[in-house]
Amino acid sequence: MTAPSLREFDQRALKGGYEFAMLSPQAARLAQKEAGYVPLLRVSDDLFGVLIVPAGSKATSVRDLAGARIALPDRFTTTAQLGAELLAAEGLRGDDILHPPGFQDSILLSMLRGEIDALVMNGSAFHQMAPETRAKVRVLTETRRISHVIFLARNDVSAEAQRTMRAAIVEFFEATPEGTRFSKQSGLTGVRIPTEAELKLLDPYAQEHRRLLNEPAGARPATP
Repeated sequence: MTAPSLREFDQRALKGGYEFAMLSPQAARLAQKEAGYVPLLRVSDDLFGVLIVPAGSKATSVRDLAGARIALPDRFTTTAQLGAELLAAEGLRGDDILHPPGFQDSILLSMLRGEIDALVMNGSAFHQMAPETRAKVRVLTETRRISHVIFLARNDVSAEAQRTMRAAIVEFFEATPEGTRFSKQSGLTGVRIPTEAELKLLDPYAQEHRRLLNEPAGARPATP
């Protein structure tokens, strides 16, 4: 809503363009280290991806997908980083790993039409999948789990305003009907203050995110 793409959204945040921001974990860590943003809260649940195939696929392991057309979402998402990490650990890399345009639900439809063979999807998006659609897919495995979305404040926001925002987010999740509906629909159950150890574990993902942001716009994606 505030930028034309994920890349531009993160770039604006890193330039201090937002007083408050809700960022992917790798972008949040980068904003903390490079732009001085203050982490307020993180979603309590961990973020992870699920590697799915059509229900009728013969694949029973990641390595069975060697030579298959595997889709990852937008390269600037955490799910794409986690998916690339999972596939590379199993020796899968190269031109068969694709980043189709569109959101994960549209990429899922491409898989069900037979245009791709497998997809790494965000765990929350998988949770929201309609039962009739879920019956058409099968989960092979999950990616590593890391901190989820992080809420941040720019460092010139007063301590009082930071406390007010933190309290409002907590109240939304814990004390409002809208928050209850959101948790049920998304599978995200609440928020808490992130630990320094959790934030530090995001450093490799933040470094990769910086590398992607430094690439010229429109550059051909590097092989995962």
